[in-house]
This record gives sequence, structure tokens and C-alpha cells, in this order.
Amino acid sequence: MANRSRTNQSSAPAKTYRDPLNAPLRQQQSIAALSRAAVKRDDLAALINDAVKHIAEELEVNHVQISELLPKDSSFAFGAGRGWLLEAMGAGELALALEPQSAFTIAVGEPVISPDLSAERRFMVPNALLKNGAASSMSVVIRAQPEAFGVFTIYSK
Repeated sequence: MANRSRTNQSSAPAKTYRDPLNAPLRQQQSIAALSRAAVKRDDLAALINDAVKHIAEELEVNHVQISELLPKDSSFAFGAGRGWLLEAMGAGELALALEPQSAFTIAVGEPVISPDLSAERRFMVPNALLKNGAASSMSVVIRAQPEAFGVFTIYSK
């Protein structure tokens, strides 16, 4: 008798089922893990990278970015990121492309949601973002004392 077992022909990784009822527990676990990391080390860059990783996994978004505010010249630097935009554009070009939305987010001081970047009128959306597939975004200020630390932004295709 022939072996009739089926094999998965797809090379794409299988998506793991995540019970939405467990979301609050997962979120608390992520926050606890980040809190422990913050207490144990004094390496801010590593902590920011950990935060980006946890947030990207928890929110299941295409791109996560932290832009650090440089108060002296009111510009932004790449803090940490994960996703297709970073791979397509590189950290330097991406930091420049995200600057208009980051500056707007700091100016209004509240979350900025853009469901359609191609129709956005509150801030300039660089062609490079649209050309690389960015369709929507959300950004929030990362508060610090006495000024904002930077801006956290997510993008989706």
C-alpha cells in the first residue's frame, strides 16, 4: 500500500494561531520582559531594539520604527526598526523619509493615525515611502523629561 501522507509544499512558514482572549496576558508578559530588561541593563540601544522586537511581534505589523528626536537641530535619527521599509530603504534614507510624520506627531503631541498615506494632507509623505509600499501608519510620541525622546511609528502595506 502506498504512503498517502501529505507534505506541506509551501515554503512559507505556518502562521501560529494566537488566541485573542490571551492578548492581555501576552501584552503583560511583554511589558514585564521589557521592564526586567530595563532594570538589568543600562544599554539604551539594546532596550530600544528589544522594545521594537516585542511590539512588532505583539501587534503583528509590517514595520515598526523608533525615531529619536535630536533637540539641538530639531531633526530625527534612526533609533531602531524592524520590517520591510528598513530592508528596502536602509536606516539613513528611512529616517529622512519618516521625519515629516515624526515632526507632526511631536507638534500635535498626540497619536497620529493615517489610514491612507497616499491621501494624507497633514504632513508630507515622501514618495519613497509610497513607492516601497507603505499604505497606512500610526505614530505616537515617546515621552521623556523634559522633552520628548522621539516617535514610535508603525506602517502597514
